[in-house]
Amino acid sequence: MRANPSSRIEASINESRRIGGYFDIPLVDGTDWRAFDELTESVPTINEYVNRTRAAIAQSQNVAINTIEHRVAASSFQLATIAKLISPVFGCVVLSGTLPDFGSGNLAWRPGPKHSLDVGLVSYIGLTEIPDEDLPEKLHANLLDGALRPLSEAIHRTTGLSSKVLSGNIASSFNGAVSVLSAQLPNVTDRAFGLMREIVNHGCLQTTCRFVSAGDIRPRFVRNNCCLFYQLPRAGLCGDCVLAERTPRGS
Repeated sequence: MRANPSSRIEASINESRRIGGYFDIPLVDGTDWRAFDELTESVPTINEYVNRTRAAIAQSQNVAINTIEHRVAASSFQLATIAKLISPVFGCVVLSGTLPDFGSGNLAWRPGPKHSLDVGLVSYIGLTEIPDEDLPEKLHANLLDGALRPLSEAIHRTTGLSSKVLSGNIASSFNGAVSVLSAQLPNVTDRAFGLMREIVNHGCLQTTCRFVSAGDIRPRFVRNNCCLFYQLPRAGLCGDCVLAERTPRGS
């Protein structure tokens, strides 16, 4: 395991980029990017984007904004933002066995369209040739401790959204990344699922979820808490929701 030349990290991100969507992350260029720490240390900025998300949800459902609970908007904002961090890292880990540096010092953000924001990398640096058994610890030390946890703590301070919900959203996002990778590249499904299971069973995520036997297929990921989306008008339950487990089958 060693610090990786930028060309190797760039190649791994390019491979992740082929998956599309959130599995891509740009390299910072221009002057409109801001240090990621500025986001996580700014209550007004977090509150602004939660309020923008709340307004966007209300508009999409054609309801008054006061019918959208503030904590639901906070959960939605967090999920949308962390997907842009988790997906490219997980893509690199699964496809290349590399770990780009996604600590806050190598991340930047800028205002995105409407209620979202963009994230980018300052430089192509990171680790390579990491044994699979070391990946969960290394990923937690870099991505979770360096970016995801500070963002979650900022959202908790700003909105009061439960830390359990915030941590559950992180675990659920890793599971979502597995679903996308499996759909695009079925041959990596077993590796992606195995690494995800090790990641969410490690450190601060190990109480966020469980795996339920599903007969002859791989165990099913189930959260131990709820993202709160069920509180939206006309909303149902997410596929990994703990509340779905409490609902009698066929009801």
